[in-house]
Amino acid sequence: MKKLFLFITMLFLSITSYAYDIAVENADGKTIYYNYINDGQELEVTDGNAPYSGIVNIPETVTFMNRTRKVTSIRSFTFYYSRDITSITIPSSVTFIGKSSFEKCSKLTSVHISDVAAWCKIVFEEPYTSNPLVQAHHLFLNGEEIKELVIPSGVISINAGAFYGCFELKSVSIPEGVTVIGESAFCECRNIVSISFPSSVKSIGKYAFNFLDRLTSVHITDIAAWCDIDFVGYWYWSNPLYYAHHLYLNGTEVTDLVIPEGVSSIGNFAFGGCSGLTSVTIPSSVTSIGAYSFEGCDIPIVVSLIESPFEISSETFTQNTFKNATLYVPKGTIEKYKATSGWKEFLFISDANRYKLTYIVDNELYKSYEIEEGITINSETEPTKEGYTFSGWSEIPETMPAHDVTVTGTFSINKYKLIYTVDGAEYKTYEVKYGEAITPEAEPTKEGNTFSGWSEIPQMMPAHDVTVTGSFIKKGDANSDITVNAADIVEMVNYIMGNPSDRFNNTASDMNNDGVVNDADIKEVVNIIMESE
Repeated sequence: MKKLFLFITMLFLSITSYAYDIAVENADGKTIYYNYINDGQELEVTDGNAPYSGIVNIPETVTFMNRTRKVTSIRSFTFYYSRDITSITIPSSVTFIGKSSFEKCSKLTSVHISDVAAWCKIVFEEPYTSNPLVQAHHLFLNGEEIKELVIPSGVISINAGAFYGCFELKSVSIPEGVTVIGESAFCECRNIVSISFPSSVKSIGKYAFNFLDRLTSVHITDIAAWCDIDFVGYWYWSNPLYYAHHLYLNGTEVTDLVIPEGVSSIGNFAFGGCSGLTSVTIPSSVTSIGAYSFEGCDIPIVVSLIESPFEISSETFTQNTFKNATLYVPKGTIEKYKATSGWKEFLFISDANRYKLTYIVDNELYKSYEIEEGITINSETEPTKEGYTFSGWSEIPETMPAHDVTVTGTFSINKYKLIYTVDGAEYKTYEVKYGEAITPEAEPTKEGNTFSGWSEIPQMMPAHDVTVTGSFIKKGDANSDITVNAADIVEMVNYIMGNPSDRFNNTASDMNNDGVVNDADIKEVVNIIMESE
């Protein structure tokens, strides 16, 4: 029995020790092992006689016996347990990486690529063990680490696991044209704070945005398109709002969500986790609302313009919303809503008239609310803007009247003092508008003195007063004691000899303004002393 076991073991070793077709040495001296695939037209990287180590650069093409072939695949288990590999370069020609290819590569710290679009297309057979980023966490494009990821135009799908575990990503921008974001595509990218989505996305795979602990904002351009996305799996697996909580439409945070007229369906999990919402308005065109559409959002005001309510899940809204929000419905439909599954969970249903309260700042929309007639109006906090003063709001009624109300306000630019002082005394003062370019004041002159020059002057007027200082320096006062005498000559001689004191003043010593202090300057100082005696 022992002999049979030994025979089988030796046979297995003899097979696995040479499980490659060719071995080719790179220009860097590293040998990489390959198998022929696709009828010998292409190559796959495979394991060799010993685990790979150090820096491994997989080439895009390999020439062997005068035949050049593309490298398109990395075989399963190729780098498995290669604990000493530290860096891997994967060419844009690779389209498939087998399972466990990079499992247990504990010292791997960097993945290098040359084409983000090609990387998005790679099929990772088993993302957690196939993608080297799970071990390395750092992705480099042409030698520079990617932190602000911009998916290139032309990409239509980000494959499963594409950026799994890429810790250093801070933001992701996905272009128009991408329709599918695969399972686990950005899973465990724990430092992402912002993601931008195009209106073209139709499906987001489960776990695609799982464990994005620092995510704070999701940016979109089209509410209707967002409502139509298929979030696969449970909401916190695929919808990034679960972590971000804040949704931005064309750069402005959505707090009062208005689903556009014409939208017929609000998908499962669509706004799950968007806790920044304070109200939602559902148009009459909507005919279905998915489960958990507003899970994780305690919304104080829900407006439904649907005349004939349909059933919704008791998990469409949170229990806090059902129990505390006011549901506003069309006139004469309260009883319909109270008799319809899901909607009847709302404890407070009203068909009272509601009117718009709109705040306008400098002729642009600032904020807008819909308020029930007769409700007390709490004035909006006055906005602030650096370098400007707000005028205050125009008249605001105490309670909402039976018509729309527009409140206006304006900003006026501030002026700040630009003060010039010379030798501690005020020289000139101006009032300058915030942001206006500053032209430095001409330097003053004084017989027998040199001006020090002005202290630092900002190019543009900041949002505060600015004081600029300068001083006169008496010519010949080499030791800065405000007098010119023999001690200054000694100071200058010491400087020329290479032994100046801390008090030495180069500007005062350069009597002829030629940029150097020498015997000619000493003679000038001697003349000044002689003339004063």
